[in-house]
Amino acid sequence: MLSKTILLAPMMAMVSVPVLAQEKPFDGLYLGGEIGRSDFDLDLEPGDQAVAFDDSGMIYGGVIGARSQFDSGLVLGVEGRIAEPDFNLSLTEGADVISLEPRMQYGVDGVVGFVPGAMPNTLFFGKAGYMRARSRMTFPGGETETDGTDAFRWGGGIEQSLSQNISLRAQAVRSNYDTVDNIDLKDWQVTAGLLFKF
Repeated sequence: MLSKTILLAPMMAMVSVPVLAQEKPFDGLYLGGEIGRSDFDLDLEPGDQAVAFDDSGMIYGGVIGARSQFDSGLVLGVEGRIAEPDFNLSLTEGADVISLEPRMQYGVDGVVGFVPGAMPNTLFFGKAGYMRARSRMTFPGGETETDGTDAFRWGGGIEQSLSQNISLRAQAVRSNYDTVDNIDLKDWQVTAGLLFKF
């Protein structure tokens, strides 16, 4: 009996390793890519006349981050991102055309999430952080101006672990940009991402 126990002990240890590794699928360093849609809402106030227009298009980018998953199910982390919208916003009034071309975005978010005990491979999370976005504005007559604008981001989503190192997530994030020169810009982004833990 003792010899059987000795022989089985290493096998039981080998079986227990992946189980222990799966206990915290949202712990550690990770990187990934995301793609989705971005919906911009721009308000111009030239003088006393307010003009508003919006448009949407594709956005894609990458993320890198680090998280800690506690025994209680609480997850805390920080995530850096870089993204590039792929569309233009334009407004035509008579012969005048005003356009805004969103360009590269980069920033960092704090992440707070929770893994329910009954769903150990599912993470529900919220996030908030800072973003810097570059854009090019084209005014009537062809004059252009390229500048960067700060924004506060907040949102949330759900992430599903597929294996020890791979997970899928979906999220919706709102960005409120600083108002500059009577230009008020807001943005909704809905994206799906594939993450790799290492």
